[in-house]
Amino acid sequence: TGIFLYVLFIQCIGIVSFIYSSYFVCKLISTIELRRKIYFTDVIGNLVTLLIPPIAVWIIHNKVKAIIENKINHKSKPDRSDI
Repeated sequence: TGIFLYVLFIQCIGIVSFIYSSYFVCKLISTIELRRKIYFTDVIGNLVTLLIPPIAVWIIHNKVKAIIENKINHKSKPDRSDI
């Protein structure tokens, strides 16, 4: 029973780590997209999406791609604040 409890403990740590890291990624994506203070209701959609990996790759990848393209487009335009 000792090894069983050890394995159960390690699995619980893994589950908690997965949930926290998923929450962090979803909160980061929502913060970049919305550009305001984020609440749990803003994150829950992405968090549920991450629980289903094929759908997560399909939806989250498009969001990250749009964020990256948006940043590239903003960097390529000249900054007019110094004129």
